[in-house]
Amino acid sequence: MKLAGYLSIQNQLPTESTEEYELRVLAVALGLSIERVRSIPSKQTFNLKERMAKIEFEPQKMRGDIKVGKVWYKVDWNLTDITAGQYIDLSAFAVSEANIHKSLACLLRPCKFYKWFPSKYSGAKHPAISEHLLDNMTIEQARPLMVFFCTLLQESVEATQTYLESQMKELETLLHENGDGSQQ
Repeated sequence: MKLAGYLSIQNQLPTESTEEYELRVLAVALGLSIERVRSIPSKQTFNLKERMAKIEFEPQKMRGDIKVGKVWYKVDWNLTDITAGQYIDLSAFAVSEANIHKSLACLLRPCKFYKWFPSKYSGAKHPAISEHLLDNMTIEQARPLMVFFCTLLQESVEATQTYLESQMKELETLLHENGDGSQQ
């Protein structure tokens, strides 16, 4: 299943039953109509649902490079090594699940030759790369990347909150010691 199909499924989630959702997931994944999926024998449907659950819930191996369509990309796993432009774009796109392809385009840099020589990040090339990912990247490829970066983002938010709470306690202590916060 490509990212475009996944996003179309996610947009309709709250409006239908679990059975209808599962049928639509299979229809998009197989490229068939819902009527055709309904005509598949139940044993085959069950096996397909198991495969889809495996993709969704089992951890996948993370690699330093990934081939999407005919293009190799280098994955920027270390967020301390990304450029300011990548960080700004990632911050702008990471607010919605509908922007998965745009977020990933901030962290994947196309390689010029096979897996070597990744290009530098360019905001001008970002729309073309994100469209390529949307049309060609599979959920199996996108899921480990998204799990990793979402987990990293959650841990970052928690660490920031803990740090800010400790700073507030230090300020409160300082204010109580001096009465007005001055250095006496």
